[in-house]
Amino acid sequence: MHKDTKVIAICDLSRDKAEEKIKRYNQLVYDVDHFDAKALSEINLETFSEHYSDDLRQINLKEINLWSYWQGGRSHLDADILLVGQDFSGLEGDNPILDYQKDRFDYLKDIAGYSTTDNNLCELFAELGFPDLRNNRNTYRQLFFTNFVPWYRKNMERNSGGFNPKWIAPSLPFFKCLVEIIEPKIILCLGQEIFIAVLKVGGKSHKRGGYNKVIENGAVEIEIGSVKSAVYPLAHPGSLGTSNRKRGTSEKDGLSLQKADWRKIAEKLADAGRPLGPFRWMPRVIRPTDV
Repeated sequence: MHKDTKVIAICDLSRDKAEEKIKRYNQLVYDVDHFDAKALSEINLETFSEHYSDDLRQINLKEINLWSYWQGGRSHLDADILLVGQDFSGLEGDNPILDYQKDRFDYLKDIAGYSTTDNNLCELFAELGFPDLRNNRNTYRQLFFTNFVPWYRKNMERNSGGFNPKWIAPSLPFFKCLVEIIEPKIILCLGQEIFIAVLKVGGKSHKRGGYNKVIENGAVEIEIGSVKSAVYPLAHPGSLGTSNRKRGTSEKDGLSLQKADWRKIAEKLADAGRPLGPFRWMPRVIRPTDV
């Protein structure tokens, strides 16, 4: 387990609280990466360490999910906004952590050719007042990106589609723990499956179907442990989700509808005295060293 708990506490979080968050997060990352390999294999998943078990470089995953290296991770454990996707899909043949950890990884440049999801997310977050995701990694400490499923598809390159509902149950306790550590005020759910799963963690249920209407109805308030969060149902920004968002409408561009959905969130929070954007949300609370 990654044991570095050295932190600098800023804003209104005490050093003890910051160190507690880091300690709990380290344990969570360890538990995820050491989950029962046989049980995961039965549902076509694997841990990061299992996939790279023959890699002599012994590069360890320090974050809950590879997506968290883009926006999130241990320096964002007091993030206000938790973005939740489905799963990272499969792992590429080479070990990406080498570049992540050495700060050589230009996320959007690397994935621009094949990730509609991440490219669209850059445009959608601009509607919330975060315009610089495309050019920088870990730009905003108030954001934390993760996938509900913390493991990776087995024997498969990273791609989209084919989400298996059987992946939800084993992921639930780990997602619950992550929310209790971060304590986000806002949870953005990409797609109906993830919206339903997050509500389930908060003890609420929702029937599938008519998801565009659910999106238009806005946030659902939930409690996960002692954490109160506004959970927003959103269309997945991949090609299929964008296409589904315009279903039943006269709009030809699903992404335009999604941008309108995200603008409504910004407007709602602004009306409540919580405007989004880099000038409102100051750099956050925890900055671990040497990670």
